[in-house]
Amino acid sequence: MGTATIRDADPARDAVACAAIYAPHVEASPTSFEERAPSAEEMAARIARTSTTHPWLVAGDGGEVLGYAYACRHRERPAYRWAADVSVYVAAGQRGQGHGASLYEALLERLRRQRFQVACAGITLPNEASVALHERLGFVAVGVSRRIGWKAGAWRDVGWWQLELVPAGALTEEDVFEALEEVIDPELGLDFVSLGLVYDVEIENEDVYVTFTLTTPACPIGPQVSEQMKEFVGDLPGVSAVHPKMVFDPAWSPEMMTEDAKFALGF
Repeated sequence: MGTATIRDADPARDAVACAAIYAPHVEASPTSFEERAPSAEEMAARIARTSTTHPWLVAGDGGEVLGYAYACRHRERPAYRWAADVSVYVAAGQRGQGHGASLYEALLERLRRQRFQVACAGITLPNEASVALHERLGFVAVGVSRRIGWKAGAWRDVGWWQLELVPAGALTEEDVFEALEEVIDPELGLDFVSLGLVYDVEIENEDVYVTFTLTTPACPIGPQVSEQMKEFVGDLPGVSAVHPKMVFDPAWSPEMMTEDAKFALGF
């Protein structure tokens, strides 16, 4: 396996190397369906643009970039937002040393942490090495688009492979708490969890039950809190309904808040 250091790509530092690694796949191979290799400036712009939403990683040894891998949107329509397309490219003299697998493993772990559900890979056929790499990492073939592209003087087939990043139904209480850490007061940077409002989270199939507390049954922000919880948690993949429940707790005190929340509110 490769022993290179894997890190986030830097547009200014890595664009020249990434462009050089990618160019042969455009100019001398049907691997990429682009017909003109991007310049270093274009590659820098791609790295910068992609990195705002998806990971772009490089494998480096000293000052040399040995390969890179990145993810991007699978499709434009919003229902596809939990899927990501993935690609990996390794320098010609560095192949067969495990760098591609190491890059992909790091990339896929990043996507899992971002709660992406499915990684998708398109492979111009035939390409035994790429197919073997993807299947070794758990990707499964889901279909072939026949004669879908004209490249290097011939019609090309593209095979499609997918990897389940998060098993279906794998929503956890941690996922819900992270969603409830969305800021509800931008000026003070406060959220439900830091304020000590969330008492309990239960998950039953695709239903999420969130119990939160307020200091008085007549507190006017109760309905607002319920709607915000529905909004933040309801956007999680695998959630069909959110059921907030308000309870009255006269014993609530600032000590139930995080230190940052107490500081922001002057306690």
